[in-house]
Amino acid sequence: MVDEALSLPYSKDSEFCKEADVSVSTLTSKGQVTIPKDVRERLRLRTGDKLDFQVEEDGTIRVHPIAARVSEVFGLLAEKASRSYSVEEMDAGLRDAFRKDEPS
Repeated sequence: MVDEALSLPYSKDSEFCKEADVSVSTLTSKGQVTIPKDVRERLRLRTGDKLDFQVEEDGTIRVHPIAARVSEVFGLLAEKASRSYSVEEMDAGLRDAFRKDEPS
């Protein structure tokens, strides 16, 4: 099923892309993709930010920013903190919080 989703011949000029306001990028030989500027701006991504890639059953790829700047998350856990948290627990909490804020 994934192969079918990946083999769809969409181009930036296709009617689907024009109607859906789709941003297109190309995969390099090194497996790298440049995230289009409009997407980076909308997600407020900066150099060094980390992204979480999830491949759905139907071949859809979801990308979630998981790295946030300290100024964005400062105090996020302070109200709930009744004990110390490990870095791994904080990372998991931030990842879950960002996923909950994402529109379905």
